[in-house]
Amino acid sequence: MFEKIKKRDGRIVDFDSSKITGAIARAGIKDFRFHDLRHTFATRLVQSGEDLYSVQRLLGHKSQAMTQRYAHHNPESLRRSVDALDKERICSGTNQSH
Repeated sequence: MFEKIKKRDGRIVDFDSSKITGAIARAGIKDFRFHDLRHTFATRLVQSGEDLYSVQRLLGHKSQAMTQRYAHHNPESLRRSVDALDKERICSGTNQSH
C-alpha cells in the first residue's frame, strides 16, 4: 500500500508502507510507530560515541535539548565513557586519587 507523505519542505512523496508493515509483523513487533525509528537512530549513534551536535544535525533538530529527548543512553554506554576517562588518566600519568 502506497501512502502519500508530506515532507518538511512541502514535497509529497510516495511511501510503500506494506514492505515495512510486513517486516514488522514477521519480526513480531507490537505497538510499532514509524517515528520510533528516529529514537532508535539517535540512541544508537550516541551509544556508539557520536557527539550530540552531529546527531542533532542528522535529525534536523534546532535545539540540543530536543536531541537529548531522542538519544537514550544505556548503562553500558555510560560505563564506556567512564572507562575512557580512566584510561586517559592512566595514559597521561595522572593516575592520582584525590
